[in-house]
Amino acid sequence: MEELEARARRARRRTLLIVLTGLVAGGLLGWSFPHDSATAHALQVAGWSLAVAGLGGAFSLMWTTTGLLARLRLPLQSLSREASRSLRKAVNTGQPILPLDSESAHRAFDYARIALVYQPLAWAQFLLLYAGIFGPQLSQLVDDDGFSVSFSRALCAVLVIVSVVFSVIWSRQLRGTRRYVRRATEMALHR
Repeated sequence: MEELEARARRARRRTLLIVLTGLVAGGLLGWSFPHDSATAHALQVAGWSLAVAGLGGAFSLMWTTTGLLARLRLPLQSLSREASRSLRKAVNTGQPILPLDSESAHRAFDYARIALVYQPLAWAQFLLLYAGIFGPQLSQLVDDDGFSVSFSRALCAVLVIVSVVFSVIWSRQLRGTRRYVRRATEMALHR
């Protein structure tokens, strides 16, 4: 478990550096393209910054999240689809599987501990990817072309709504997973 946490820490540090570098490089790239109005130019700089930083950060996390996802599936191997679904539901809602010394409870605890490392990185990767997609649309929000403005506004609205909805879902799952590990640990100590 310490190996997974160390890998996640390295990924977070690497991604932070890539995102900060991407913000500066994207801003400079956006600044280098001329634009007629100051508002459109500022949106272009912000858009390029978001695009370069978001996509760079998402791809930086992709290698780590792919490896963690493979490890996350290990406790679920050889389980039926229904058993796997109920185990994940128990972890996501924070309800420990009883009895604690059963094979299902051990699998759920292993799954929850790996999920605590995986879920924040996957969430960050998702948000960075959406920032990378959102960025190029910013400069088109004030464009003269009617179709371009309408498309960009619709796409930006959809991206923001989907990001908010999935962030709420992921934050609930992460809280449930933390609660599962805490409750399972407390119950095991008080036996």
